[in-house]
Amino acid sequence: MLAGVLLLAVAWMLLSSPKPTLRMAGAEPMEWVNSVASSPEGRRVLTGSLDGTARLWDAQSGQQIAAFYLFKEGGWATLSAHAFVYDGQQSTKAILLKCLCMVDPQTGQEQPLSEADFERYHRPDLVQKALQR
Repeated sequence: MLAGVLLLAVAWMLLSSPKPTLRMAGAEPMEWVNSVASSPEGRRVLTGSLDGTARLWDAQSGQQIAAFYLFKEGGWATLSAHAFVYDGQQSTKAILLKCLCMVDPQTGQEQPLSEADFERYHRPDLVQKALQR
Protein backbone atom coordinates (compact mmCIF):
# COMPACT_ATOMS: atom_id res chain seq x y z
CA MET A 1 0.00 0.00 0.00
CA LEU A 2 1.40 3.39 -1.10
CA ALA A 3 4.62 1.69 -2.18
CA GLY A 4 5.22 0.34 1.30
CA VAL A 5 5.56 3.83 2.77
CA LEU A 6 2.85 3.36 5.38
CA LEU A 7 2.40 0.75 8.03
CA LEU A 8 -1.22 1.73 8.00
CA ALA A 9 -3.69 3.76 6.03
CA VAL A 10 -7.17 5.00 6.71
CA ALA A 11 -9.83 6.79 4.73
CA TRP A 12 -12.82 8.58 6.06
CA MET A 13 -15.14 11.46 5.29
CA LEU A 14 -17.57 13.31 7.50
CA LEU A 15 -20.65 13.00 5.32
CA SER A 16 -22.25 16.17 6.61
CA SER A 17 -19.12 18.29 6.19
CA PRO A 18 -19.42 21.25 3.79
CA LYS A 19 -15.64 21.63 3.40
CA PRO A 20 -13.01 19.24 2.04
CA THR A 21 -11.79 16.53 4.38
CA LEU A 22 -8.29 15.09 4.63
CA ARG A 23 -7.25 11.49 4.09
CA MET A 24 -4.36 9.42 2.82
CA ALA A 25 -4.53 9.04 -0.96
CA GLY A 26 -5.64 5.60 -2.08
CA ALA A 27 -6.16 4.46 1.50
CA GLU A 28 -7.70 1.08 2.12
CA PRO A 29 -10.71 0.47 4.38
CA MET A 30 -10.05 -0.37 8.02
CA GLU A 31 -8.95 -3.93 8.74
CA TRP A 32 -10.37 -6.12 11.52
CA VAL A 33 -10.38 -4.52 14.95
CA ASN A 34 -8.36 -6.56 17.44
CA SER A 35 -8.41 -4.29 20.49
CA VAL A 36 -10.86 -1.84 22.02
CA ALA A 37 -10.68 0.48 25.02
CA SER A 38 -13.15 3.06 26.26
CA SER A 39 -12.64 6.23 28.21
CA PRO A 40 -13.62 6.07 31.92
CA GLU A 41 -16.80 8.08 31.31
CA GLY A 42 -17.65 6.07 28.18
CA ARG A 43 -17.70 9.02 25.75
CA ARG A 44 -14.85 7.77 23.56
CA VAL A 45 -13.62 4.49 22.17
CA LEU A 46 -10.11 3.74 20.94
CA THR A 47 -9.67 0.85 18.53
CA GLY A 48 -6.56 -0.92 17.32
CA SER A 49 -6.70 -2.88 14.06
CA LEU A 50 -4.69 -5.61 12.40
CA ASP A 51 -3.55 -3.07 9.79
CA GLY A 52 -1.77 -1.12 12.53
CA THR A 53 -4.21 1.77 12.72
CA ALA A 54 -5.40 3.33 15.93
CA ARG A 55 -8.62 5.29 15.74
CA LEU A 56 -10.52 7.40 18.22
CA TRP A 57 -14.32 7.35 18.01
CA ASP A 58 -17.21 9.26 19.56
CA ALA A 59 -19.13 6.50 21.36
CA GLN A 60 -22.52 8.20 21.06
CA SER A 61 -22.46 9.18 17.36
CA GLY A 62 -20.09 6.46 16.11
CA GLN A 63 -18.17 9.17 14.23
CA GLN A 64 -14.41 8.87 13.89
CA ILE A 65 -12.59 11.69 15.67
CA ALA A 66 -9.00 10.98 14.60
CA ALA A 67 -6.68 8.39 13.08
CA PHE A 68 -3.13 7.79 14.24
CA TYR A 69 -0.34 6.79 11.84
CA LEU A 70 3.16 5.39 12.28
CA PHE A 71 5.56 5.30 9.33
CA LYS A 72 8.11 2.58 8.55
CA GLU A 73 10.83 5.21 8.22
CA GLY A 74 9.99 6.55 11.66
CA GLY A 75 7.75 9.46 12.44
CA TRP A 76 4.06 9.82 13.12
CA ALA A 77 1.02 11.84 12.14
CA THR A 78 -2.48 12.31 13.52
CA LEU A 79 -5.35 13.23 11.21
CA SER A 80 -8.72 14.64 12.11
CA ALA A 81 -11.21 15.40 9.35
CA HIS A 82 -10.02 18.95 8.71
CA ALA A 83 -6.50 19.17 10.15
CA PHE A 84 -3.39 17.19 10.94
CA VAL A 85 -0.35 17.27 13.18
CA TYR A 86 2.96 15.46 12.69
CA ASP A 87 6.31 15.04 14.41
CA GLY A 88 7.95 17.92 12.53
CA GLN A 89 10.55 15.76 10.78
CA GLN A 90 11.33 16.63 7.15
CA SER A 91 11.06 12.95 6.21
CA THR A 92 7.54 12.80 7.66
CA LYS A 93 6.58 16.02 5.89
CA ALA A 94 7.77 14.52 2.58
CA ILE A 95 5.63 11.41 3.17
CA LEU A 96 2.60 13.51 4.02
CA LEU A 97 3.03 15.76 0.97
CA LYS A 98 3.12 12.62 -1.15
CA CYS A 99 0.23 10.82 0.56
CA LEU A 100 -2.24 13.34 1.98
CA CYS A 101 -5.09 14.52 -0.17
CA MET A 102 -8.21 16.63 0.14
CA VAL A 103 -11.56 15.00 -0.59
CA ASP A 104 -14.35 17.01 -2.16
CA PRO A 105 -17.44 16.40 0.02
CA GLN A 106 -19.80 16.60 -2.97
CA THR A 107 -18.00 14.30 -5.44
CA GLY A 108 -15.65 12.25 -3.23
CA GLN A 109 -12.77 13.10 -5.61
CA GLU A 110 -9.26 13.19 -4.16
CA GLN A 111 -7.05 16.19 -4.86
CA PRO A 112 -3.33 16.18 -4.00
CA LEU A 113 -2.24 18.46 -1.19
CA SER A 114 -0.07 21.37 -2.30
CA GLU A 115 2.64 22.94 -0.13
CA ALA A 116 0.24 25.83 0.59
CA ASP A 117 -2.52 23.37 1.55
CA PHE A 118 -0.03 21.53 3.76
CA GLU A 119 0.65 24.72 5.71
CA ARG A 120 -3.07 25.57 5.83
CA TYR A 121 -4.15 22.16 7.18
CA HIS A 122 -1.19 21.63 9.52
CA ARG A 123 -3.14 22.83 12.52
CA PRO A 124 -2.10 21.18 15.78
CA ASP A 125 -4.58 23.43 17.58
CA LEU A 126 -7.54 22.04 15.60
CA VAL A 127 -6.43 18.44 16.09
CA GLN A 128 -6.10 19.10 19.83
CA LYS A 129 -9.57 20.66 19.85
CA ALA A 130 -11.02 17.60 18.04
CA LEU A 131 -9.36 15.28 20.54
CA GLN A 132 -10.73 17.25 23.50
CA ARG A 133 -14.34 17.65 22.43
